[in-house]
Amino acid sequence: MRRQISNIMEPDYESHIISVEEGKTAISTNWFCNQMRARQNSFESNQRLATSILELNNSGGFSNIIGRGNPGAGRGQNRNPPDEATRLRNAASNATRVTFESLRRNYPDWETLLERIIAEELERERAKYDGLGSYRGFYTFVIGSVSNMVLARAVLEMWAIPTLKRKLRSYAHSWVEQRFAPGGQGFEESAAHFEELLHCNDGCLEVVG
Repeated sequence: MRRQISNIMEPDYESHIISVEEGKTAISTNWFCNQMRARQNSFESNQRLATSILELNNSGGFSNIIGRGNPGAGRGQNRNPPDEATRLRNAASNATRVTFESLRRNYPDWETLLERIIAEELERERAKYDGLGSYRGFYTFVIGSVSNMVLARAVLEMWAIPTLKRKLRSYAHSWVEQRFAPGGQGFEESAAHFEELLHCNDGCLEVVG
């Protein structure tokens, strides 16, 4: 009976459990996602984006620091190698020249990718702690951590990876052109190999004939 009275008197923000859909709505309407959907981004917005990216290096969020209810989660954390989430944030934190425009330009289907990243990071958080917590817990511990991961992955998957692939294709094309241009080492080696094949085929034909 006492527990029932306690539950009745418990504030809604402590008893209401955040669903995955509610979590998606909260993350999808945060500052970064709203700026991604904006038609134009101001200089100040891009400056704030650069600051947010830089701060990814040391902003895992309360969810990771305290282990959401695990008092020993943060002990000795510096002795262990960084986990995947930390490595992703650290890698993304170097891309301080990224702008909202470059994210959209580099990855035309950015809206679909952003939705997928949000869904995956929320599911990862839900699976790790068997839920997203109460309303108060979500907005205290979860939303910051997940938002940081969404930003980090957006920078890496919308900007860093496409840029790297483009540069590698350009480098490979240039290398092929230089190596196999007439007079180049690759050209001479290919020509010599072709001559060998011709002689081999001639010999084979003679033997067969």
